[in-house]
Amino acid sequence: MIDYHIHTIFSCDSHLKPEMVCNRAIERDFYEIAFTEHLDLDPQDDGYGYYNYDDITEKISELKSQYNGRLKIKKGVEITYQKEREDEIRRFLNDKDYDFIIGSVHLVNNFDVSHDEGTAEFFKQLDRERAFLSYFEVTFDLVNSGIFDCLGHFEMIRRYALKYIADYSYEEFKKPIDEILETIKKKRIALEVNTSGLRHLPKETYPRMEIVRRFLNLGGKYLTIGSDAHLPEHIGYRIPETMKLLKNMGIEGITLFNKGEKISYKEKDV
Repeated sequence: MIDYHIHTIFSCDSHLKPEMVCNRAIERDFYEIAFTEHLDLDPQDDGYGYYNYDDITEKISELKSQYNGRLKIKKGVEITYQKEREDEIRRFLNDKDYDFIIGSVHLVNNFDVSHDEGTAEFFKQLDRERAFLSYFEVTFDLVNSGIFDCLGHFEMIRRYALKYIADYSYEEFKKPIDEILETIKKKRIALEVNTSGLRHLPKETYPRMEIVRRFLNLGGKYLTIGSDAHLPEHIGYRIPETMKLLKNMGIEGITLFNKGEKISYKEKDV
C-alpha cells in the first residue's frame, strides 16, 4: 500500500513525529510513503514562514537510512496555490530537490476555504454558483500553471461548504470540472485520490469517485493516493478499501514519483 500525503511536525498544523509515521506505516504493511509538508507563501496564512526545507531534507535523509529495506520514503511538498504567487513559487522551487510537488487550493478570493470560518464567510459574500465557479477557476489555474506534479484534494471545498450550502453534482458544473480534468491529462500531472474526505462531512474521497471515473474516461492516466494525515489514526486512513474501489474501476496501478519521474506501482510488483 501507498500513502502519498502525510504531514508531520514540519507542518504548522500537525503534531505527528516522522518516526512514528514510519513505524505506523510498517505496522500496516505499507510499501511507500511520502512526507508532504505545507508550504504557505501568503503572509496572511497561519503557516507562513514555518516551512524549513533544510531541516525537512535532513530528517528525510535520516529516515531513509533508518528504515532502509523496510519502508520507501519520498520527499514531497504541498504548496498552497495562488495565481498571483506563481513566480514566487517557481523561484522557491528553482534550487530545491523533491520527488514530487502537490499543488492544492486552500485560498479562493483570499478566503481560506480549507477552514470552517473562512468557508462560512466565503459563502456569505458570494452566491452559491459564483462561489463554486470561483473555486473551479482557481483549480484550473493551478493545473494549467505547469508548476505541479499532482493536484491535491480536488473538491475539498465540500468539507465545510456542505454545512452552509447545498452540495453540487458533477452534472451541475460539468463544463468547468471537465476543463480541469482535461488539463490534468494534457499536462500529464497526477490527480490525487485523497481519503480524508471519507472522515469529513462529504463522506467521499476528494474528488468523489464519480469524478475519478470521469477523469479515466477522458483518458487521464496518473493517480496518486493519500490520507492527508495529521493525526496518528489517520495514517493510511481507509486507503486499502479505496484501492479496492479503484481496482474495481479498472485502474491497474497508482503513480509513484522519484525525483519528478513517474513510476507505475502495482501491489503484485512488491
